[in-house]
Amino acid sequence: MKEKKLKVEVYFAPTCPTKAQVEKNLREALELEGVDAELTLEILPEDKAKELGFRGSPTILINGEEFQPLEMGGWS
Repeated sequence: MKEKKLKVEVYFAPTCPTKAQVEKNLREALELEGVDAELTLEILPEDKAKELGFRGSPTILINGEEFQPLEMGGWS
Protein backbone atom coordinates (compact mmCIF):
# COMPACT_ATOMS: atom_id res chain seq x y z
CA MET A 1 0.00 0.00 0.00
CA LYS A 2 1.34 3.42 -0.97
CA GLU A 3 1.86 5.86 1.90
CA LYS A 4 -0.01 9.13 1.84
CA LYS A 5 2.25 12.06 1.01
CA LEU A 6 2.65 14.47 3.93
CA LYS A 7 0.98 17.82 3.30
CA VAL A 8 2.48 20.80 5.11
CA GLU A 9 0.92 24.24 4.80
CA VAL A 10 2.48 27.34 6.35
CA TYR A 11 0.68 30.68 6.42
CA PHE A 12 2.36 33.95 7.34
CA ALA A 13 1.23 37.49 8.05
CA PRO A 14 2.73 40.00 5.57
CA THR A 15 4.98 41.43 8.31
CA CYS A 16 5.97 38.13 9.96
CA PRO A 17 9.67 38.47 10.87
CA THR A 18 10.18 34.70 11.08
CA LYS A 19 9.16 33.76 7.52
CA ALA A 20 12.64 33.20 6.09
CA GLN A 21 13.88 31.24 9.10
CA VAL A 22 10.74 29.09 9.37
CA GLU A 23 10.93 28.23 5.68
CA LYS A 24 14.64 27.38 5.91
CA ASN A 25 14.18 25.24 9.04
CA LEU A 26 11.20 23.39 7.62
CA ARG A 27 12.88 22.57 4.31
CA GLU A 28 16.04 21.40 6.13
CA ALA A 29 14.06 19.24 8.57
CA LEU A 30 12.08 17.56 5.80
CA GLU A 31 15.27 16.88 3.84
CA LEU A 32 17.20 15.58 6.86
CA GLU A 33 14.36 13.23 7.78
CA GLY A 34 13.89 12.11 4.19
CA VAL A 35 10.23 13.11 4.24
CA ASP A 36 8.55 13.62 0.88
CA ALA A 37 6.07 16.42 1.57
CA GLU A 38 3.83 18.69 -0.42
CA LEU A 39 4.86 22.08 0.98
CA THR A 40 2.75 25.23 0.66
CA LEU A 41 4.03 28.59 1.91
CA GLU A 42 1.66 31.54 1.66
CA ILE A 43 1.41 35.10 2.90
CA LEU A 44 -2.13 36.04 3.90
CA PRO A 45 -3.67 39.41 4.68
CA GLU A 46 -5.19 39.77 8.15
CA ASP A 47 -8.80 39.59 6.95
CA LYS A 48 -8.23 36.25 5.17
CA ALA A 49 -6.37 34.83 8.18
CA LYS A 50 -9.26 35.79 10.47
CA GLU A 51 -11.76 34.31 8.02
CA LEU A 52 -9.84 31.02 8.14
CA GLY A 53 -9.62 31.14 11.94
CA PHE A 54 -5.84 31.37 12.14
CA ARG A 55 -4.61 32.50 15.55
CA GLY A 56 -1.05 33.57 14.83
CA SER A 57 1.78 33.83 12.35
CA PRO A 58 3.10 31.51 11.28
CA THR A 59 0.23 29.05 11.26
CA ILE A 60 1.37 25.55 10.33
CA LEU A 61 -1.03 22.82 9.23
CA ILE A 62 0.10 19.21 8.82
CA ASN A 63 -2.33 17.09 6.83
CA GLY A 64 -4.97 19.74 7.51
CA GLU A 65 -4.54 19.79 11.30
CA GLU A 66 -3.20 22.85 13.07
CA PHE A 67 0.23 22.21 14.52
CA GLN A 68 1.31 25.77 15.29
CA PRO A 69 0.67 28.22 16.94
CA LEU A 70 -0.04 26.97 20.40
CA GLU A 71 -2.57 29.17 22.20
CA MET A 72 -0.94 32.33 20.92
CA GLY A 73 -2.83 35.27 19.60
CA GLY A 74 -2.44 37.87 16.94
CA TRP A 75 -1.92 37.88 13.25
CA SER A 76 1.07 40.18 12.94
